[in-house]
Amino acid sequence: MPGGPVQGTSLQSNVSEGGWFPPLVAWQFLVLAFAGGILSLEYPLPALLGVAVILALAITKGRGLLFWLVFGLVFAAGYGAAFLDRPAFPDPDSLLRPWMVEREKVRVTGRVEQVSSSYSDRLRLTLVDVSCELEDGTRGELPGKVKWSWEYPEFRPLPGQVVALTTRIRPVRSFADPGTWDTETYWARQGVFHTCYTREDKADVSVVQDTPTFFSKVRNGLFERFLTRLGGEENLSQGQAMLAALLFGERMYLDVATADNMARASLSHTLALSGLHVGFMALFGVILAHAVGRLRPGLYLCMPRPKLAVLFAAPLILIYVWLGQGSPSLVRAAIMFGSWGLLLLLNRGRVLMEGLFMALALILIFSPSSMFDLRLQLSAMAVAGIGVFVEGFGPWRKRVGNWAQDALWRRMLARGLDLLGVSVAANVALLPLVVENFGELTPHLWTNVVWLPILGMVVMPLAVLGLVLCMSSLTSPLAGRFFDAAAWILDGLCGGLTWMEGQGLLQVSIPPRPGWTWGLGYWTLLVCGMFLLQKMARRAAVPGKQARINQWRVWAVALFAVACMAWPFVQEQARIVRGQVTLTVLDVGQGQSLVLETPDGSRTLIDGGGFLTDKFDVGKAIVAKVLTRNRQAVLDRIVVSHPDLDHIRGTLYPLERFEVGEYVGNGKLPGGEWDLARLERALADADMQPQVWRAGDVIDLGQGVALEVLHPSPDFESTKGNDHSLVMRLTWQGHGLAYLPGDVETKAINRVLEEDVEHEAQVLLLPHHGSKSSTSPELYQAVDPDLAVASCGYLNYWRFPSAEVRQALEEADIPLLTTPECGAIRFSWAAPDQEPEIQTMRECMGSAQYMR
Repeated sequence: MPGGPVQGTSLQSNVSEGGWFPPLVAWQFLVLAFAGGILSLEYPLPALLGVAVILALAITKGRGLLFWLVFGLVFAAGYGAAFLDRPAFPDPDSLLRPWMVEREKVRVTGRVEQVSSSYSDRLRLTLVDVSCELEDGTRGELPGKVKWSWEYPEFRPLPGQVVALTTRIRPVRSFADPGTWDTETYWARQGVFHTCYTREDKADVSVVQDTPTFFSKVRNGLFERFLTRLGGEENLSQGQAMLAALLFGERMYLDVATADNMARASLSHTLALSGLHVGFMALFGVILAHAVGRLRPGLYLCMPRPKLAVLFAAPLILIYVWLGQGSPSLVRAAIMFGSWGLLLLLNRGRVLMEGLFMALALILIFSPSSMFDLRLQLSAMAVAGIGVFVEGFGPWRKRVGNWAQDALWRRMLARGLDLLGVSVAANVALLPLVVENFGELTPHLWTNVVWLPILGMVVMPLAVLGLVLCMSSLTSPLAGRFFDAAAWILDGLCGGLTWMEGQGLLQVSIPPRPGWTWGLGYWTLLVCGMFLLQKMARRAAVPGKQARINQWRVWAVALFAVACMAWPFVQEQARIVRGQVTLTVLDVGQGQSLVLETPDGSRTLIDGGGFLTDKFDVGKAIVAKVLTRNRQAVLDRIVVSHPDLDHIRGTLYPLERFEVGEYVGNGKLPGGEWDLARLERALADADMQPQVWRAGDVIDLGQGVALEVLHPSPDFESTKGNDHSLVMRLTWQGHGLAYLPGDVETKAINRVLEEDVEHEAQVLLLPHHGSKSSTSPELYQAVDPDLAVASCGYLNYWRFPSAEVRQALEEADIPLLTTPECGAIRFSWAAPDQEPEIQTMRECMGSAQYMR
C-alpha cells in the first residue's frame, strides 16, 4: 500500500491492514474525521453515523487506542473549526427597516465585489459597503452584503466600481418548504443579508466611482475584444454563447432552452467552470510538454514528461481561474490540480486519491464552512468516484488496454469505454447529491463520450488560440476565424441536442428524494461492494481468519446500509397507514399551491404557484421536490382553480414529468402563449383530456373524503377571470375540513353565498391571497373557521393580506397564518370530527409544531 506521513506507525497499521478499499492511509482518515466534525455542527446525526461507518470499516485489527484518540480529537477539531467559521446570523428583525415594510424605493449605493451572469441576459452582483438614501434625504447603512439581480442590463459593472441604483430592497428570504433548498442560510454564509432586483434601465443605474480593480479591467477589455471578434453581443448564436460560457464563465447569452437541453443530456457540468475545465487546461500542458519533447528530446533527461506537463499547465490554469473571475469552484479545482501536480513532482504514487485528500484538507483548514457548499461536495464526490474507478478497475482497464494495442479502432473504442466508465463512476458517486438537490436523473451519460473529446481536443484549443491571438491588434482579426470555427462546432452540437429534444430522446426521470439516511446507506453500500470486490481480487493479502472477520464486518455494515436506505420509505408508509387527511399550503411566494392527501395515500395538487419570469420554475424547484419527498412522482390529479400564472405555471412541470391521473380546471385557458403552448403539449404527450368542474359536482376522493365544488355555475358571468375560480370545500364524512375559494372577488363571493349549500369548515384559505377586493366578513361568518390562511409573497408589492382583511378577521376573532411568516403550513386530520394538527416550517405561532 502507498505510504503516507505516518506510514509505519502503529496508527498506520490499524487502518492499512485488511484491505480497505480504496486503500487509504491514516492521515486521509483524519481528513474524513475533520470533515465529519464540520458537518456535525449542522447535521450531527448524519455526521456521527457516517463517522461510525468509517470506523467500522477502517479498524481491521484490534482497536488501537492511539487511532481512537487521534480520530476523536480531529473530529472535535473539525466541529470547533466550523463553529468558529460560521457566519454571524443577525436577528431577522434587525434586518428589516420601516421603509422596507412600506415597500419604498430607495437610492442604493455600494461597491461591486463580485459579478456573475446567468441564463437569458441576467447579471448577479454582490455589493458591499451598502448605504441607502430615502426620498427625504435620510441615509442609513445596511449590514453585510446585498445580492443584486439585474435582468437585461444596460451595461456591465466591474468589481471595484461604486454604483448607485434606485430600487426596492428587502432581507433575503427563502421559500420554506419541506425538503427544499435553504437559500437564507446559503447567502448568510457568504455575508449576504439583503436582496434587490432591477430590470433594464428602470433603476437609473449609474457608476459613482469608476475604480475597477486592475485584473477586472483587463479581463473586461479582453472579453469585449472577444465579443467584437464574434460580431458583437447582439444576436449571438447559441454556439457563440456557449463559447463565452466556456472561456469566461459568462452564461448570460445562453437561452434557458439550451441550458435545459444540456441538463437533460447530462452535460450541465460542461457549462459550470470547474474541475472539468481545469482538466482541459492540464491537457494543454500535456500537449505542450509532448511538443517540446519532440523539439528537444534531451529535455526529458532532466525532467520527465509528466512533470514537464505540470509546469506547463500551472500558468494556464492560473490564467483560466482569472478569466473565470476566481469562482469558488475554479479555485478549488485549481487547488486540487496543485495537489496532484505537487505529488507528481515528488514522485508519489496514487496521485489521484492522495491529491484529492490533500486538496480537501487544505480547503477545509482554511475555510471549514466550504464543507457546506454544494459545489465542493459535488467536486469531491465526482473525483472520489473517478479515483475508485481508476484504482479499483485498474486490472480490467489494463486488460482492455492490452487488447486495444493491435488496431486503431480498438484503441479508439477502448478510450471511449474508458471515458464512459469515468463518467459513469462520477455520476454513480454523485447520485444522492443529484437526486436530493436537483430532483432529476438522466440516463444520457453517453453524450459525454461525444461531447467531452470534442470540447477538450477541438473546441477549447481553438478557443484558447483565438483568445491568445485576440490579445494583439496585429493578430486580432485572425482570432475571429478560430472563434468562428469553435462556435460552428458548438452550434452543431447544440443543434443535435435540439433535434433530440424534439424527437423526445432527452427524457429524464423524477426519482423519489429520500433524504440523508438513503444517501448515507447508498454510499456505505458502494464502499462495502468495492471492499468485497477488492477482497476477491486479493484473497491472499490477508490471513484466512482475519479475512473472514473482516468480511463479516463488511456484511454487517452493508446490512446497516440497506436499513438506512429503506428507513425513509418505511417512515412514509407508516405515516400513510395512520390514515390521515393532510392539506399542505406550500410556500411558493406570491402565488398559491396546495397538496391534498387522503387516508389511502392518494394525492391531489391544487394549483402550483408561478412567477412572471420563465427563468425560475416554481413547479420544478419547489412543488416537485415537495411531492417527491420519500414518494414516487405520481399524482392522482392536478386541479387548477383558474389559469392565472401564479396558480397554473407551477403545475406544468408536474404535468410534464409526473404520472398524473387527470387534469382538472374551470374551463378557462391561460392567456399567455407560452403557458398555453406548454399546457397543450403536456396534455398531448400524456394523451389526456382536461376535465371541467362546475358548481354542484362532488368528487369522491375515497374513504369518505370529498371535494364539493361550490362555484362557478354554468350561468355565472363576470369580466374578471378571478371570479371564475373554482371554489371548493374539503369534507370528510360530511365534516367540513377546509374551504378553498381560489381567487374569487366580491361578485363571485356574493354569488356563492346566495347558494343553498354548506360553507362551514375548520380552515379557510383566504380568497385572492387576502386581497382588499376579496374582503368579506359575510364569508368569514358563513365558513366560521377556526383559523384562516393567506398564501402570498414576503413583502409582496400588493401588501397581501390587506389591512382590511386583517381587521375583519380580527373582529371575527379568527386567527391568521401566512406563508411569509410561517412557511409551508400543514394541517393533518386524524379523524373527521377532530381538530387538525398544525405544523409549520417556520416557528410562527405558539400552538404550531415545527415541520421537519
